[in-house]
Formats: sequence, C-alpha cells, structure tokens
Amino acid sequence: MYAAGASHYYVNEVSRLQDGQLIPMCWVVFRGKVWADMFTITLDEQGEATVVDQKTIFICAEDLRDNYYALQYTGELPKWGALTIEVGHPARMPNPKCIIAAGCPLYSSFIDYFSDDVSGNKLKSWNKHWNAYMIHRNLPRQILQQEFHVHFVSTSPNASVSEQFCEFKQAVEETHTNPVETRDEAGNTSCFCIYINASPSDNPMQSEVSAHIGDSDKLTTQRLNWGLLCGNPDKGDSVQYNLSGWCPLHPVAPYSNSKCRAGVPQTKELTPGKLKKQVKMACSGVIKHVKDLQTETGVKDVYTQFYIDGLISRFKSIRKDEPNRTVEDIEAELIQRTVNNGDNIYSPFFAMKGVFFNSSLYSVASER
Repeated sequence: MYAAGASHYYVNEVSRLQDGQLIPMCWVVFRGKVWADMFTITLDEQGEATVVDQKTIFICAEDLRDNYYALQYTGELPKWGALTIEVGHPARMPNPKCIIAAGCPLYSSFIDYFSDDVSGNKLKSWNKHWNAYMIHRNLPRQILQQEFHVHFVSTSPNASVSEQFCEFKQAVEETHTNPVETRDEAGNTSCFCIYINASPSDNPMQSEVSAHIGDSDKLTTQRLNWGLLCGNPDKGDSVQYNLSGWCPLHPVAPYSNSKCRAGVPQTKELTPGKLKKQVKMACSGVIKHVKDLQTETGVKDVYTQFYIDGLISRFKSIRKDEPNRTVEDIEAELIQRTVNNGDNIYSPFFAMKGVFFNSSLYSVASER
C-alpha cells in the first residue's frame, strides 16, 4: 500500500495517473521515493478496458491522482473486457487488505524467523534448550546484522522448534485478518500485518525444519534430488544421483551431457505427501516399514515422528486389549483418527504460506 495523505493505493487495484489508468503491482523505494511496477490499461473502440499484463512500466507514486474508491465514487471505473475478466484482474478489486484496514494506512512487516539449539547457559552447565529469534526485514540493510535488531521470541527445554513455531505462526496469521494498530510519527493511526520472509537457521536446524533425515538416508534421497539425474529410466538407462555436478556415468562432459538433467527439487508440497504416507503406514503397527520408507526417501520429521510413535503404540495397545479385532479394523480406526487430526500431526512449517524452508537444503547436503 502507498499512502498519499488520505488516499491509499493498493496493489491489484485500478488507479489513475494524470494521463491514464493503470494497476500498481509492486511498490519499490527508488532514490528516496516510492515507485511502482504497474500494468497499463487500454480502451478499445467499444470502450471496454483491457489490462496489458505482458509487461510493466515503472511509475513514481507521486504521479498517482485517483485511487480505486475515488474512481468508484465518481462512476469512472472502466468497463472490463471479456479477456481481462477471464484472467481475473477485476475479481481482485478492491484489495481485501483495504477492507480490513478500515480506512487506516496498512503496511506489511516482513520478518526472518530462525531457531537454534543451545546446549548450555551462563554457568556452562548442561542445559539443552531451543531458542527462537526474529529480525525485522523492513529495516535498512546496513543495520540488519546488528545484534541490537535481533529479537528474542521464545525458548523451551521441552517444546521443539516446530512446537514453538506453531504458536508463533498462529500469532502471525492473526494479523492477516486483524492488523496490529499503532501510531505513526505524526500521531495518526496506522496498522500493519506480519509476514514471514525466511528462516535463516544454521545447517543442522535447517535440516530438521525441512524434515531431512540426516546421515541415515540412501543415495537417491531428499537431499540429492538437488543434484544431477543421470540416465533416462524410461529408456532403460541406469539412474544415479550426485551433488558434485560431475556425472560418474559420463565423466567427460559435466552438465552438458545430453543424458544428464537436473533432479526433482524437494518442495513443501512434496515433503508433506511423503510424511502422510509414513503416517498412514504407521497405522498398520509395523515400525520397520516406516523406518525403511524414511531411509528410502530421506524424509523424517521430528514433529510428525512423535505422532508416528503414538500410532504404533496405540495399534499394539488395541491388539492387546481387543484381540478379537482384525488388523484391518484397527488400521481403519487409526487412519480415521489421523484424518480428523491432520492439522496437528504435521509440522506448521509446511503449512505456512509463502515460505519455502526446503530451499536451503542443498547447503546442508553439500557439506557431506
């Protein structure tokens, strides 16, 4: 959002310059002033408007004259053409954030959230616990790394990193519908929403957050999906992964060999699918099958493992207390339980929108 006095301009909303209409898409501070990447709007002979979204133009925000609500009040909102409606531009107007702002300037605060395990305290005695910190990314770059701007969030000798993040995530997401109100330098009311920008933890912690099993995996696993995939299994070729960039099957031409191509990167959409498969397998009561799957895929989450162990124990308990029940019946009961409690079983890191914790996994694997 860009505030020009009482006029507030939001992304995805049609606005008007002195000489035409456009849609701001991204605000940028350039040479001390607010600018924006914007889509232009053209009118055809029938007076229908089309958003030219193939490219953007760079416009200073000071040149904006009327925002969406000013155009709506004067009845000057354009009549959209069929193609623009099909793409969905009008459906994003007005910006939902404008509604929850209730007339106040609304800003976005981006933070880096990161955790670390601490083994001792000031007395140098053994006292392992987990800490969480954050940095406000909206600050000028030259002061971001100063210790003064690294803020403590939480600590616990019992609650894991994922459990602590679960509470923090709830507080952050609450600001998306109920922004935090504050006062600006002039004493006027403004508000802001909080968004998580990144999780720059060290390598072991990043590995844990990404549900990476560590050193217990096989060669073709989660960490090595970032390497080269050599050979074409569809044509009967042997397949091998490697991280170095040099193909052991074709050592003469790294990267350029036609039989070598990039492997499939792990994403926060793929990893939960593998965890769900482990949870479903745990409902059968055989821990070995779960361990084999974890070793094969390289995916093992500390947070979900607690529930996997609980499912195994519950299966054994039911078999002992109710010997007449079939394995299939017990398994169906446990599967239904996991369906009903799905939000509690899986790490909140994978449910956070706009954050991709797997993106740092390559640096973890490359150290080995």
